[in-house]
Amino acid sequence: MFLNKYKINPCKACRMFYPITDINNINYCCYDVLGAFTGKSLNEIRNSPEAQNCKDCVDQSIKSLGRDKCNMRLTPYAYWYQVPHYFPALLQQEQDKNKAYDLCIEKCNNSAYPEECKKYCSIDFNSIEEDYIPENNEKKNIENFQYNNNKNTDNLIYLSSFTILIIIALFAFTKIMRK
Repeated sequence: MFLNKYKINPCKACRMFYPITDINNINYCCYDVLGAFTGKSLNEIRNSPEAQNCKDCVDQSIKSLGRDKCNMRLTPYAYWYQVPHYFPALLQQEQDKNKAYDLCIEKCNNSAYPEECKKYCSIDFNSIEEDYIPENNEKKNIENFQYNNNKNTDNLIYLSSFTILIIIALFAFTKIMRK
């Protein structure tokens, strides 16, 4: 997908922000970014050629977990516009990725949801393909983004560990029952 001289890859940016096990959020994120850059609603982009990046992203994420679409169902996606995506419009206006990012962060300070807004600035920024960016632009690494998600990360680690233990127990139980 192109926005003037930039090519976007929503999948890449969303996978940088969400762990591969969080497929629903990767899916939501990908379509959010796609909608922000195209300026279209979910219904308009769902079956468009641009949405192929998101479809492939989710399919690859599911396969990387050793699952398939038959045994892994995504939750229905509702496209909400509560948190603005300022970055795409600012990028189009400024034609400079770094300046657009800085302005995006500034605008988010006055947003109703400043932390979520800044998260999207970072995700949108990182969705730009590097080979379409002038060489002098510095990369704003998503790891430097200070997002207050420590509690969520701890919960996700706990939940992931618990899920793995259940899977191992079910596997062992299945093996015992087969004997």
